[in-house]
Amino acid sequence: MSIQCEVLTGADGARIGIATLDAPKALNALTLPMIEVLDERLRAWASDPGIVCVLLRGNGSKAFCAGGDVRALVEACREHPGSVPPLAAAFFASEYRLDHRLHTYPKPLLCWGHGHVLGGGMGLLQGAAVRIVTPSSRLAMPEISIGLYPDVGASWFLARLPGKLGLFLGLTGAPLNARDALDLNLADRFLGEHQQEALIEELLQLNWQEQTTLQLNSLLKAEQHRACAELPQGQWLARRAVIDEVLDVA
Repeated sequence: MSIQCEVLTGADGARIGIATLDAPKALNALTLPMIEVLDERLRAWASDPGIVCVLLRGNGSKAFCAGGDVRALVEACREHPGSVPPLAAAFFASEYRLDHRLHTYPKPLLCWGHGHVLGGGMGLLQGAAVRIVTPSSRLAMPEISIGLYPDVGASWFLARLPGKLGLFLGLTGAPLNARDALDLNLADRFLGEHQQEALIEELLQLNWQEQTTLQLNSLLKAEQHRACAELPQGQWLARRAVIDEVLDVA
């Protein structure tokens, strides 16, 4: 089902859940079974007092998640012309429930958003408590290119970007790099591509019994400091004035 889940035990016995999207040939695009398995596992970890933290990541170097499995949805629509296919109804209902679970998750949930983070992948990333981007990150809501509109909560997070930038990104599907994501509050931390294993090891060494928020924040700040030289130059915030003027139509 292309989701791998594991639990690692830390120095003080605390356990960390790691969920990996494992369909690298498809850029970890979400299928209905993947969504259902991930949602079930996150629900179980949320109610397990031994799980103190969750990491969501994607396998392969190219993408965290390139969105939903559009091919399967297109085929289903062709089989049910003029109506909503059962697969589409189930897919989107399950996907939105999963996104809501992430936004309301009761435990620290980190999401490693490397490579392509598109559409449904943005829905996963934006729901996490700690949204991590890397030098390879390319974030976008490209639904406009196939005649759809930004979903998975994008009407909420794009609308909160400064000026007309959210409208611009929704209308164009233009990609953001890591600096853009940090500038526009679509990411929280920047880490290098090869820091993930070190981050996991440090999470396992934390004392999860006291001052958890402070310790976690200090850890992430230290890791980000090590990667600061790799941070790319931003593209969009500096162009806000021009974008605001062009889109000032109503």
